[in-house]
Amino acid sequence: QQQALLQRCMKPFLRGMIGGVLVQLRLDAEETRGMSIGQNLPSMMSLTPDLGTLLVSVGGVQREAPMSSVRWVRPPADDASQRSWFSPNERNQMVVL
Repeated sequence: QQQALLQRCMKPFLRGMIGGVLVQLRLDAEETRGMSIGQNLPSMMSLTPDLGTLLVSVGGVQREAPMSSVRWVRPPADDASQRSWFSPNERNQMVVL
């Protein structure tokens, strides 16, 4: 029964990821030249049909990342010393790779 529930959840997720999803790619301040704060870039992420490669498209440029190179996926850290770049309704919808 748990496997059936997992499949019911994973199938739409994988279909969506193979088709591509719009995301905000976050560049931290140290990755942006001349800016004291980070920057969000509208991006498209998708998976190849064999699920082996993550495709990241930003501004007409596409990069490939083997899924084996992804070390972890985690929600954003709560850091009271910095202003959060997530709006309250995005806190449970976005992850940081």
